[in-house]
Formats: sequence, C-alpha cells, structure tokens
Amino acid sequence: MNDAMPMTIRDIEVLLEVARCGNMTAASKNLYITQPTVSQVIVGIEKEYGVKLFERRNKKIYLTEQGRIVAAEAEKVMRAYRGLENTMRFASEDIIRIGMNLITSSSIFDDIWSNYHRTCYNVKTTIVLEDDFWLKNKLVEGELDFVLSQNCYTHSDIRNEVFAEDSYVMICGRGDPFCALSTVTLPELKDKSIIMREVGNPTRDLFDQVNAERGCGLRIAHEYMNIDIIKAEVIKGGCVSIIAKKLITGELACGLLHACEITDLTEKRYFYINYHKDLKIKPHHQTFIEVCRSVA
Repeated sequence: MNDAMPMTIRDIEVLLEVARCGNMTAASKNLYITQPTVSQVIVGIEKEYGVKLFERRNKKIYLTEQGRIVAAEAEKVMRAYRGLENTMRFASEDIIRIGMNLITSSSIFDDIWSNYHRTCYNVKTTIVLEDDFWLKNKLVEGELDFVLSQNCYTHSDIRNEVFAEDSYVMICGRGDPFCALSTVTLPELKDKSIIMREVGNPTRDLFDQVNAERGCGLRIAHEYMNIDIIKAEVIKGGCVSIIAKKLITGELACGLLHACEITDLTEKRYFYINYHKDLKIKPHHQTFIEVCRSVA
C-alpha cells in the first residue's frame, strides 16, 4: 500500500459518474472518454485499494456497501475541489457578500443596491436573505462581509455602526379624515380601527408597550402576519395602522397612502452595518460602507 498511486480528481469524477449512471457505457459518453477507459479506472481503484465498489445485477451495476461509503466521501472531495476552483478563478476579482433580514430588505436595501452599483458596477455581489441568528453565525464564520440589520450584533469578533434610522407613522387611506392632518397623537386614534402585525413583531411590541405605559386604551381590531396585507387593507379604507416609515416610501410616492407623524411616539428604529473585526476593508468594501451611511 505504500507504493499506491493516489486517486486523481479525474478518477473520482469517473467513479461518481458510473455510480450515478449505473452503467459504464453511459458514463463514458457523459465524460467523453471510451468505455474501456472507464472500466480501467474502476478496476484500477478497486485493485489498488483492495475494495469492491460495484456489483453487477441484471445487466446493471450497483454500488456495494463499501462503494456507497467511498462515493459519499468522493462527493465531499468533489464539492471541496469545485469550491477551490471557484475561489481560485475569482480570487483576483472584487466580490462583496452581503446578508440581511427581511425587514432590512423591505425597508432600505433598494436604495443601497442601486446607489452602490452605479459606482461599483463591476463588483460581483452575493446577497443572503436569512434570519438574524443565521446571519450572525455566517458573519462570525467569515462567510459574509457585511450584514445589514435593525439589530446590533453583540459578539467579540463583530464590529458595527448605525448607518440609518427610521420613525414610526400612522398610515391611512386617501379617503380617511386623517388625510387632512400631518400629525396625530396616540389618544386621537382611540376610536379608529387599528390593524397591526402579530405580537412578537418589533413594531407591534413597541406599540403594546407604549399603549400600556401611557394608558392610551387603544385596541387592535385585526392582526396580520404580512406587512403587504396591512398596507393593502389600509389602502382599501376603514382602518389605520402604525408602521415604520421606510416600509411605505413607494405607496407614499404614488399617493396610495397618507402618513401622519405621531407626536407622542418619538421612538426610532435604527439600522446597523455589522462586519467581522478581521475583515480586510478593500476599496469596494469602503464604498459600500459609505453608500450605507448616505441612506437618509
């Protein structure tokens, strides 16, 4: 065994293709080599390592138990090899890997995306949309360059900064009496049909906290688990909602909704750019940070 010739990547590729096809002739066609060459590779591996990879049944070949174990490990090797190839191929190119949660994506990312690629149009960009738990793990493990979130990640390896803020407004449809107003107070909403997100949503939790602490006596008429449904219901009329302003910029611009500042709800929500402390900030990274900072 000391004189054994190690398998090459090509040998592994042949092994996996035969396992996939269950037929050496079909494997040879897919790999653009002759059938005797495929057979020679398989026999050579089996002889060199003293293992039987395939058995023939009813004119078809199947992996043995040993073969299944080898094929599973071979798949891992091929994935790692292809990953290395991609890393080497794009090593000289500018790449940025950005993670965000759904709230950030819905609120502010469109402006960041368009502004960034006006300047860095040659940068290859990977976007990951996940929950904060997974985004934080990916950032710590070095799988992402930046994570944009309304949450500030606490970890010894993570640095962050506030790059944008948002206020809460009351929204109503264009035919609502509140359309004549630019500001409201929470007590003025006491007789309104208020719809909100479910308990556990940050905006809903803030509303419940303020409502209880100040004794406003406001009641939720309906709960929805989707912000787009809430906006659609308010547009139809007959109800109002309290929502972060950056979530409705499109509807405000089109005149579908009217927003009133809430004078006694001055709390803000903030957006953070999180990144690993060991990230080597390249020029295209610095540009991304600056674009984020420019978001009003």
